[in-house]
Amino acid sequence: MENPDEQLVIVCTTEDQVQELLITGALEKAEIKYTVRSFEDSAYDGLFTQHYGHSQILVFEHDAEQAKLIVSDLISP
Repeated sequence: MENPDEQLVIVCTTEDQVQELLITGALEKAEIKYTVRSFEDSAYDGLFTQHYGHSQILVFEHDAEQAKLIVSDLISP
């Protein structure tokens, strides 16, 4: 059971929806709970996505290290 005081941490910022789906799919497979903070807003025609990226993937602190490893395996610079 998660600690109710545990913080969410950002493990990555995605460039597009495909990358977001790839990462969230891998996190689900690893049974890591996550949340997505989207910057996509059709009313502003991509204004925020150009500056902030498509979305951020956040996980609980206790899963952050494992989640970052998964992300780094999927996304190489």
